Amino acid sequence: YAQGTTYTVIYSDSLQHDFARSIDSVLVRFDSSLSTYKPNSIVSRFNTSDSGVDIDLVFKRMIGHAFYVYKLSEQTFDPSINPLLSYWGFNKELIENPDTIDEIRIVELLSLKGFDKLEFIYGEGITYPIDQLQFSSYAGGGFLKKPKNLEVNFNAIAQGFSVDLIGEFLKIKGVKNYMVEVGGEANVLGVNQDGNPWRLG
Repeated sequence: YAQGTTYTVIYSDSLQHDFARSIDSVLVRFDSSLSTYKPNSIVSRFNTSDSGVDIDLVFKRMIGHAFYVYKLSEQTFDPSINPLLSYWGFNKELIENPDTIDEIRIVELLSLKGFDKLEFIYGEGITYPIDQLQFSSYAGGGFLKKPKNLEVNFNAIAQGFSVDLIGEFLKIKGVKNYMVEVGGEANVLGVNQDGNPWRLG
C-alpha cells in the first residue's frame, strides 16, 4: 500500500535481488516531498509558508514536469490552483455550504494562482524564473520562492511521476524487464515473465 492505494512492481533480475525495501524507500521519500496529505511534507510546508521553503531534488523535478504540462496545455493545467481545490472540497476540506457558491470568493481565489510566479534560488543567490528552471544544469535542491498565499498541488500528475521514479531506480539497478503500477498509473520496460510484451488490463 502507498499513496492511499495499492501498488505492484514485477521485475526480472538475473541475480535475484530483492528490491522491495528500496522501492518502499523511494515511495516514502516521494511522500515526504510531495504528499499534500502529510502536514510535514515539503509541499505542505511550502503551501503554509509566506515566502517559500527549501525543496529537494524530487520536488524540483516535479516542478519541471509540471511546468512542461503547464506550457503544453496553454496554462489549462495549473498546479497553483490549490486554494480553489480546497474551496470546492477536493482536498481534505468539506464544502461548508454546497448550495451557496460565492462567485466573488472564487474570483479572489483565482487571483492567487500563477505557476509562473515561482522562482528557484540556489547557491550564492542564483535565481531561475520557473520557466527557465529546465535549462539549469544544477542537479540539487534549493529555495523555491513564492508570493504570499500561492499554493501548489501536483496530485494530478504526481502519482505518474512516482511510477517513473521507481522505473528509474530499477534501470539504475540494471533491471531490463519490469512493470510498475501505482493506483492504476503504469510504467513498463522490456517483456513479461513469459517473454511477451506486457499486457495491462
